[in-house]
Amino acid sequence: SAGASGDSELCPGTLMPPAGGEQEYTLKSANGLTYSYILRVPKTVDSTRRAPLLFHWHALSSDPEEARSLTNVDQVVEAAKMIVVYPRSPDKSWDTGSCCTSTVGGKSRDEEVFARELVKDVLSKVCVDEKRIYTNGFSNGGMISQLLACRMANVFAAAGPMGSTLTIDAATCKPSRPMPLFMINGTADPLVGYNQASFSGGLTVPEDIKFWVEKNKCTGEPEQYLQKGKVTCKRYTQCAGGAEISFCAIEGMGHCIPGMKEESPSNCLTKSIIPLGMPNHDIDASQMNVEFLLRFKLE
Repeated sequence: SAGASGDSELCPGTLMPPAGGEQEYTLKSANGLTYSYILRVPKTVDSTRRAPLLFHWHALSSDPEEARSLTNVDQVVEAAKMIVVYPRSPDKSWDTGSCCTSTVGGKSRDEEVFARELVKDVLSKVCVDEKRIYTNGFSNGGMISQLLACRMANVFAAAGPMGSTLTIDAATCKPSRPMPLFMINGTADPLVGYNQASFSGGLTVPEDIKFWVEKNKCTGEPEQYLQKGKVTCKRYTQCAGGAEISFCAIEGMGHCIPGMKEESPSNCLTKSIIPLGMPNHDIDASQMNVEFLLRFKLE
């Protein structure tokens, strides 16, 4: 009956932060570290109904505050009526194989352990549609999104990694189902090499695309669906389980997110004295990313 299906959308009493509000929580993980996360419930979210949930992971040597200041992610999730979680690493890095825990002198740890605890903790606090949980992020935040696409495909409906490739051992990536992915990469990225592995290690961008295309059993040639300025976006739509692999190459862009705040017209940001390269404003990457994610839900 309509009533029964309607009821399933309602939530029991939860510790929802006030709509339009946010709160930071700490989480002591079984992996040995104590993390925290900011849970934000935009005022557009009806706190009595199950809402989609986005995990937005920060980059290396970054934090939620910087991630939120560089792009319009807060406004995008508010317009999309999504709850958003900004996880905070205690050493400003996520362990995603060849990058990045050793980079900051940390000990190796299992981020999947934390990610599973984090999802569970968030679900105990807010009213979430568990078929519509998503992960995205930039740089090291994109790398952990790819790791979660490999290991928690039964939890995350889709992933939107930006400025990243797969940095865990590809042989250990065994998603339990076809996983929709949306990737954005600059062709002149000094940290995540486009055509050859760079500082972060892992796969090159073409190898990463090919890897996910094969994992999702996609067939045919990719169709180009957007050409704007220096941005070319293509997608494989004939994939198993209704999945899709979508990828945008930004000609000449450095280690940046299209549409992010820039330091100067010739540098999107300087990190640890390394200039990250040319910015790009031909597209709003955060908007495209979230629009892609919301098209998918777990069966």
